[in-house]
Amino acid sequence: MGIQFGLKVLMVSIVLVMVASSVVVDTKGTEDGGGKGIISLEVPSFVSIASARSGGGGGSNSGDATREGTQILEEEAGICFHTNVQQEINLTVAKEVYRRTEHETGDYTIGAVALPGYPETEDVHVYVHKDGWIAAYYPNYEPITKIIDWLDFLCPPPRDITSTKLEDAILKMCDGVNVTLIWTQTKYHDFRAPNADRMMIVTGAQRVGGERVGTFKIELPGDLLVGERSWSHFAANSSNSSSLSIDEHTINSFGPCRDGVVTKYGTLTQTQLNLDEIHTVRLGHGDGIWTTGEAVSAIALIYRTGASPIEIGEKCDSLWNVPTEYPKELINDTVPPVITNVTVTDITTDSATIKWDTDEIAYSVVKYGKTSGVYTKLVWSPLFITTHLMGLTELLPGTSYYFVVNSADQSGNWAGSSEFCFTTEGADAVFDTGAPVNPYHNIPGTHNGTITPNQTIEVVMLYTYSCPGTGGHSEYMKIWNETGWNAIANWHGYKEDWHNISFDTSSFTLVEGETYYYSIKTGAYPQIHHTDKLSTPCGVITCSEFMDANGKRYDNWIPAIKLFRVEA
Repeated sequence: MGIQFGLKVLMVSIVLVMVASSVVVDTKGTEDGGGKGIISLEVPSFVSIASARSGGGGGSNSGDATREGTQILEEEAGICFHTNVQQEINLTVAKEVYRRTEHETGDYTIGAVALPGYPETEDVHVYVHKDGWIAAYYPNYEPITKIIDWLDFLCPPPRDITSTKLEDAILKMCDGVNVTLIWTQTKYHDFRAPNADRMMIVTGAQRVGGERVGTFKIELPGDLLVGERSWSHFAANSSNSSSLSIDEHTINSFGPCRDGVVTKYGTLTQTQLNLDEIHTVRLGHGDGIWTTGEAVSAIALIYRTGASPIEIGEKCDSLWNVPTEYPKELINDTVPPVITNVTVTDITTDSATIKWDTDEIAYSVVKYGKTSGVYTKLVWSPLFITTHLMGLTELLPGTSYYFVVNSADQSGNWAGSSEFCFTTEGADAVFDTGAPVNPYHNIPGTHNGTITPNQTIEVVMLYTYSCPGTGGHSEYMKIWNETGWNAIANWHGYKEDWHNISFDTSSFTLVEGETYYYSIKTGAYPQIHHTDKLSTPCGVITCSEFMDANGKRYDNWIPAIKLFRVEA
């Protein structure tokens, strides 16, 4: 299943929560073909996201064939309401329903459908295919709350929202082309978030004669994956002002609108409706005279549920919550994703990044281990995407790791790669004597001896262990071998990191098994190993002579030092 756009949020669900006088939204679409109040979010089976990989065949009404023009839907549509009327549609007649035509071929047409009582900015885009598919949508930059039909809410009591603007647009198209809308064949889908998880709708309003302020509290659990937070605020024939706020921060406000209606909608930031916090949503009227009208507000979420439910309290006593899931049977997809371009990047001593591509949105799994064919660890991501990137951490330095990648599409079809291998960078070897248990007696002087590493060591700097609370340091070091090669480091006083001194070459290598000679002049209070020979994890250091500042000579004073490439 090919995808024309980038990252897809794994989840989709909609919550429309409105303050005061809560009532369940009455919609005609059903999850299993019966009942009210259920808006199922399902991928239209005629678009490539659902069926391009299924072969594209079938008759004029086959449910698993990709229709011409659906790429436009994938690229520009957001929330969508779609159906198959199961009979052919005359596109010439369909075009007469549009206010304006936007795309057309011999097989499909897309245009803007005007809604009674709404300005042109509220027109709904409607896709019509000659074989019976109809999809009504708003563009992907519009908030989810734009679908709310507030004018329908103003109908005589009971004041329930019984449809959305998308439903109204499809009904208008069906009437125009003289076909019957089969409500059990209608579904909602959000092209920005193709894998629906849960949807919930609650509505309510404030009217003259009721309380001036209505509030409810909402808490989104920390494991919720939220795709969009949006709001809508509506007022009609109101003689008083109204405002919508969250946690005492005003989101929107209206002045009086005695002879008309006003509507605004927009998105919320993450901090305005953050996870793991109890938020208070408030719809209030001013203190002035309020003799006519009403106001309503909505908070909308597109999300994937976690282990904990969304909590809503206070005056939102009618809450609708139903599960939705990807329609595997409808899509009829049995072909797994194709995995390509498996690469390993950003390899360090303890981490690496695995990248790969799939030809359809799928989630990501990496299985890996230190033995070929044996994968003892696993990392995964539930996001449905086409460009996959997984980080492996807490790896061992200088170690080979074997791995395979797996991806599964929304229909549960699995694909796996062949085995790949990478090796982490080896940790920089450090010649480190460590700090002695008893560093005293210590006095400035010059140390001479040998260093014989048991592995190759890259060196840039010398570090000197100082006695606690002192400024112990090395003022000078020369290291050389029998070939005449040498490197020198000098101290530049108590500034910056005075414990470390750099050599006059950018770096040099101490070769495994080769003996090097050293001469180190120390200042006051360096730490001392009182022995003539000291074994370390990276080799052996000896003392041939130490002469202190008073001219006394010793053969068992080894300086406590560290030779290394990267600053410790």
